[in-house]
Amino acid sequence: MPRTRPLTEAQRLAEQEKKCAQAFLAALGAYTYSHATTERVVAAAVGVDPATLTRWKKDPGKISMSKARRLARAIKMTPEQWLAFGGYKTG
Repeated sequence: MPRTRPLTEAQRLAEQEKKCAQAFLAALGAYTYSHATTERVVAAAVGVDPATLTRWKKDPGKISMSKARRLARAIKMTPEQWLAFGGYKTG
């Protein structure tokens, strides 16, 4: 049986960022689909350029807390989604 090694700090952070990105993309996709809207409309609601929203999709770590809160409000994220967005387990 192969030995397993604990994750390094860098690996743990990379995994957390990956989970954060997945939660963000899932919430954004669910909102745009269920409300039949575009990401351009979401970007306007947050007060950012649509290109900024695209950059955030590629790297959610670039979102400031104030913008993240505005984004969460704009796409009506649940508290559980918000926690997952921050990289925390919710269940």
